[in-house]
Amino acid sequence: MTQTLSKGDRFSYNYDYTLVEGRRTNSYTFTDLPKAWGDQFAFRMSAYAVVGDDLYQSQWTELTEVPVPSNIDNTRRENQEIKVISYPGNTIIRLLVPQEIIISDLQGRIVAQVQGVEGDNSISLKQGIYLLRCGNHCQKFICR
Repeated sequence: MTQTLSKGDRFSYNYDYTLVEGRRTNSYTFTDLPKAWGDQFAFRMSAYAVVGDDLYQSQWTELTEVPVPSNIDNTRRENQEIKVISYPGNTIIRLLVPQEIIISDLQGRIVAQVQGVEGDNSISLKQGIYLLRCGNHCQKFICR
């Protein structure tokens, strides 16, 4: 099936679902959602009860959107120095300890993901503004 969307139209699809059972369980967390900050996530719920052989179910709630962070505040752990050096078309990420380097564009799309080594890590990037995440360290930087 194909449908043409007009400007401003929105669409959604069911990414995942879960059945939460038990009176003591009052929350659920999805830990493997796609890594795109521009995406909007939403949920809806319904309650049910089984009495004998009969199933009773409430109406579904309205779709409720969940806010997803669209930016990263700079944070730094003690004794963890990470330095970003930008050259035309190239960026050096200098690490004191080996750790994963994740670079995203401002729409949240991952443009580079590598296991960084101690010292200089060279990553080729187009001109633009990027978000760097290494462990608990997050920062914005410009590649000129």
